[in-house]
Amino acid sequence: LKTQSNIDYGTMVALFYNNNDEIFYNNKKFRQTLNYALPVTTRYGERAFSPIPPISIYFEKSPNYGIADIEIAKTLLASVKDPIKKPLEISTFEEYKDAAHEVASAWEKIGIKSKITIVDAIPPNFQILLYRYKLPKDPDQYVLWHKAQKNNIAHYDSNRIDKLLEDGRSIAEIEKR
Repeated sequence: LKTQSNIDYGTMVALFYNNNDEIFYNNKKFRQTLNYALPVTTRYGERAFSPIPPISIYFEKSPNYGIADIEIAKTLLASVKDPIKKPLEISTFEEYKDAAHEVASAWEKIGIKSKITIVDAIPPNFQILLYRYKLPKDPDQYVLWHKAQKNNIAHYDSNRIDKLLEDGRSIAEIEKR
């Protein structure tokens, strides 16, 4: 008996860090710490290192693409100014509860404790949200990351990124885009 797994590159289950939360606000290094601590593969599938799937013509590997390293995570964590004193709260839906436990287990390896809260809708105030996101064929991430958009559930706020998103929307030529 042979088994075969197929990866659905049209959907991604992602961790959204709430940038309005005091732990994540202006703390890119801590967000990177958590990301480096996550494994490359889990029993649920392949880890996404980009919101643009590798089968897209718009996909390009970043310099840190594919790197999951506990030692890098520990080094970054040691340089974070304010140590985390209370457990991080991961909000997720029942269907992703086991995946949330895998995330919590990975973070435990670097000394970060977390608790999991099951929700039935995207909470207006969350610290971390493990959520399924349908990836569009077009790489436009404007509605998800531009600070003026209501779908910017992570409350990401960067004038530089807003400008890049706006500029990207104005380019129609595939090669330039």
